[in-house]
Amino acid sequence: MRFAIFIFFQLVLCTVTVAQNQLRLEISSSRDKEVGAYAEVLVSKTKSFTPNDVITYAAANEFGIANLTLQNGLFYAKVVAVGYQDLIQEIRVNASSTYPLFIEPTDEMLGQTVVTVQSRPQSSTKSVEKVLVLSKKELDSRSVFNLKDALTQQMNVQISNDNSTGSSVSLMGVSGQNVKILIDGVPVIGRLDGNIDLSQININDIERIEVIEGPVSTAYGSNALAGVINVITKKKTSTSGELTLDGYHETNGQDNISLVAGKQIKKYNLRVGGSRNFFGGWNPTDGGRYDLWKPKEQYNGRFQISRNGTKTQLLIKSEFFTELLLNKGRPLPSYFETAFDEEFYTKRFDQKIQLTRQLDSNRTFSGYLAYNHYSRVRNKFFKDLVTLQSRQVLTDGGDDTTAFNAIMARGTYNYFAPKKPFSFQLGYDVISQTGIGSRIETGTQTISDFAVFMTSEITIKKKITLKPGVRLAYNTSYDAPIAPTLSARYKHKDYVYRVSYGRGFRAPDLKELYLSFVDVNHNVIGNKDLQAERSHNFQASATGFHKLKGLLIRPSASVFYNDITDKITLAGIQGIEYTYVNLDKFRSTGGNVRLGIAGNKTKVNMGYSTTFVTSYSNSSDGRESSFSYSEFNGNISRTVGHYTFNYFVKYNGPRTVFNINLENGEVTESRINHYVLSDFQMGRSLAKKRVQLNVGVKNVFNVQNVNNELQTGSVHTSAPADLAVGTGRSYFIKSIIRLTK
Repeated sequence: MRFAIFIFFQLVLCTVTVAQNQLRLEISSSRDKEVGAYAEVLVSKTKSFTPNDVITYAAANEFGIANLTLQNGLFYAKVVAVGYQDLIQEIRVNASSTYPLFIEPTDEMLGQTVVTVQSRPQSSTKSVEKVLVLSKKELDSRSVFNLKDALTQQMNVQISNDNSTGSSVSLMGVSGQNVKILIDGVPVIGRLDGNIDLSQININDIERIEVIEGPVSTAYGSNALAGVINVITKKKTSTSGELTLDGYHETNGQDNISLVAGKQIKKYNLRVGGSRNFFGGWNPTDGGRYDLWKPKEQYNGRFQISRNGTKTQLLIKSEFFTELLLNKGRPLPSYFETAFDEEFYTKRFDQKIQLTRQLDSNRTFSGYLAYNHYSRVRNKFFKDLVTLQSRQVLTDGGDDTTAFNAIMARGTYNYFAPKKPFSFQLGYDVISQTGIGSRIETGTQTISDFAVFMTSEITIKKKITLKPGVRLAYNTSYDAPIAPTLSARYKHKDYVYRVSYGRGFRAPDLKELYLSFVDVNHNVIGNKDLQAERSHNFQASATGFHKLKGLLIRPSASVFYNDITDKITLAGIQGIEYTYVNLDKFRSTGGNVRLGIAGNKTKVNMGYSTTFVTSYSNSSDGRESSFSYSEFNGNISRTVGHYTFNYFVKYNGPRTVFNINLENGEVTESRINHYVLSDFQMGRSLAKKRVQLNVGVKNVFNVQNVNNELQTGSVHTSAPADLAVGTGRSYFIKSIIRLTK
């Protein structure tokens, strides 16, 4: 009997042993052929890889080899490696064998594709210019819905908020008209007080945002001294279609909803979308009917159709935007039964047709024709707070309409041969802008700009790339100088070094020359005697890339210098009236250091920057004004199961603001104290990633106003009001529902 039991167990043991097989997985990159060192391998019975389905686990060694022991049968292997996309592959085990597994590098490894100032789409790591890319995935993880929120946490990017005109941006200490905002390469028109309101640019249907710091006047002409921000919208849709619904609610009174639909039908791609953004207004205290942050309601719509042929691509796109901003006035004494209210209507309409033609394997032509319309209507009402009746005030500028129309055309001829060290781009650029309105001198004014430009890339021994360029332009109001640039890129081992020089030019626009801009917070008068701005810019940077035992480490550092002659700025006339004047000199110098560390489930990014600004006024004493400010930003992202946690923080150091009085040349100096902005978010994917749910806190430290202390000025000068920064701490929830996959 004992002998029979012994034989039985030996047979069972042999059966199990025979069924067990040694499996060798060789993990490597499909592109750069590098081994997948320290990659993690999960083996599951199903593709879902739930904890109950995972049957074994292994870690690859430094040579990308993972050894597993499995029974015969069909399994699924999931490979997770830093810098590479997750790979799920079916494996069938029936004997001891070797399986090669090829993983695809992520955007962090290769750099995302960029098109701004490029003769062809290429990786951001190979671009001669240093390009910051914000992907749609990253923006969704932060629950942002407009361009202002997308840029708030970025290094070297300063966002200023105005309770009435919205938000503005500055790069490297240079702001306003010197930062060019593009949507698919087309300039956005319609500036208030010299700035594009970034909160009016929705990003619910985009692929990415590209930011280039420094002058790109060679490629984009005027308004590009400080840099370019290009919003790239989504173009393609799968044959199965796309239908995405976004909803957002924030406790400060913000409620948004958007819908995007797309379908590919043979060679045609069709995309339509719309959104409604509502903000009910906000006040730090119970201010009655008056709101410090004005209530507004926005509607945005987009229609796009494209045809992708073998050699020709044709795209037609239409977008419209409307906004109603309401300024409810305080009740008037002595009975407080009446008040003056103002309504501001903003409309944008953008139409674009674009053609891209592959002439042969090395040559392409791409061009567009665009028409943009912008208008802002101001209506003033006298309201009876007892009967709630109101009548429009038609005197003293109670109603006012200002409109701007722009016709733009741009075309580029590109030559690129992959095996040759030389490529180039030839292009033309035309823009004609007309302003119409009672507050524009003579009622109608037009400025046009015609330009041709050329850039080339010369590669030397595969490590050095030179990119010279030049732009020749004719402006109908100003003599435009030749705008040359020279950039260089050098790759040595794990580091990429970049240096660049650029000359910039910016002609004053219609508003700075002719517009009288008056609203609840502004009284700005144009100056037709302004001189054009001219600038020189120098930049240098170094970016590293290291892999260390399952971590990607990306250190970087950069420095810059801007020298602008006749910079246009606002100066006080009397009371609350301002006009535009030229500064003799304006210089900004600075630098930053950044560090990014990425693991399989954790990512950490941090950076520090400092900027020094010096300006010389045109007053009789030629007084110099100088100040500096620093910033620190950081974010950490952690994935735990199906949950993702994100924390963002940005420290804005104290800075100084100067105001020039034209009557006596006096420079008033005030100091804005430091403040910290911080957001926290938790995300969860549901229903096989068809639903994404985000909840979190914005403005964690409840920053509302920042102290604005008067430093210098006459005894009759009052201290300026505190600077409104935000609406305080708020809580939000956002859902992204993908109804098709």
